[in-house]
Amino acid sequence: MNYIVKEFLNTRVIKTFLGIITSKWAESSTSYISPLYGSSKSFLINGLFSRENQIVLLLPDSKAVDEYKVELTVLGLSDSLLILNEYRAETLQEILTEITKRDKFILLTTLNILNCELPSSRNLGEQTTHIQTGDNLAYGDLIGYLNL
Repeated sequence: MNYIVKEFLNTRVIKTFLGIITSKWAESSTSYISPLYGSSKSFLINGLFSRENQIVLLLPDSKAVDEYKVELTVLGLSDSLLILNEYRAETLQEILTEITKRDKFILLTTLNILNCELPSSRNLGEQTTHIQTGDNLAYGDLIGYLNL
């Protein structure tokens, strides 16, 4: 599989495109290309991920998110994937917390995230419980954390 990905990434058109995207001479942070078909999209994401630290893929629906998840997992990127299919407050908070912890990731989500109200960084910090080894945690705090 790696041989196929390397051959794809070494084609002249893809090399040029990757160079434009990752260079400073691109006019904007948005680049448009004609549609890629089949696994070539995942191959391109794989190539971009070797050059970029954070990639966000906005996909039309949950089925597309699941398909990309499978393809990128097959390419060995499963540890770098963050999947956002649900837009509940708890799920958003988990993903945002994970994003702040990681230096390098690929976020797969649907276009619905554009309609979501994200919590402010202040609210996120207040609603996140930090437990460290060696800290003292009172019984009342533990019960409150577990919502018992």
